[in-house]
Amino acid sequence: MQKPIEIAIKTIDVLVQDTVTRRDKREEELKAQIEEQKLRISEAKKEINSVKMERNKQVKELNAKIEEQKKRILEAKNEITITKEKEALLKAELKETKEEVDALRDLNQLLIGKEVKANNELQDARKELVNMLKEVESGIGVKKMGDLDYEPFIAAAKRKYSRNPSKHAVVDCAYYEALIRDPNWHPFKMITRKDGKVEEIINEEDEKLKEVKNEHGNEVYEAVKTALMELKDYNASGRYPVMELWNFLENRRATLQEAILTMKPDEADKRVKT
Repeated sequence: MQKPIEIAIKTIDVLVQDTVTRRDKREEELKAQIEEQKLRISEAKKEINSVKMERNKQVKELNAKIEEQKKRILEAKNEITITKEKEALLKAELKETKEEVDALRDLNQLLIGKEVKANNELQDARKELVNMLKEVESGIGVKKMGDLDYEPFIAAAKRKYSRNPSKHAVVDCAYYEALIRDPNWHPFKMITRKDGKVEEIINEEDEKLKEVKNEHGNEVYEAVKTALMELKDYNASGRYPVMELWNFLENRRATLQEAILTMKPDEADKRVKT
């Protein structure tokens, strides 16, 4: 049987051993916690450094963008200054151009007025010469534009009728004179020439024109066509013949100078003086 003191010593040894074991275990746990904390701290430092680096990078990029924006703003200001100078220059040029346009417009109106006056005077002179040369038989005289030539009707009537061809010619000529003066009859058509210009010509497919050729022959047909074209050129709206100075030698409209030279010298001098 053990003595109480030995039991007590053994108990104390057991307690001491247990305490040491728990202390060692605690120390190990603390060491593990410390290492874990160190690892966390290390990882946190790495993360912080990474964030700092990223932030620094972003700051640099932002600074670069700011500098670029400053540069653009400066360039824009310079462009605005240049643009304002150009605008001022353009305004000055525009003002000068407007003044030139106004001056040209005034000059154009003046010239138009003079041209109208000159044309009126020329027309009056032509009318006067027409009146003076009506009865003159020469190479330069007066022609009734749009007047139907009677001679082809005489020739056609002689071929067609054995009795009273002149009477038939007068009737036929009067019929076609009335027809060509009828504003409701429009035997024309529009064509586009090779140069792109639009021109109005005789429509040879017109039924009444075909009738003229079939019944009276080509000479009467050409006479009707000539009268129609003359009316179109000289009095399309009125559809009645008008007097015109004419160069019969060259079959064209005569000039004022040609008409004046045709007059007798004393009459020409008298007209010029008045």
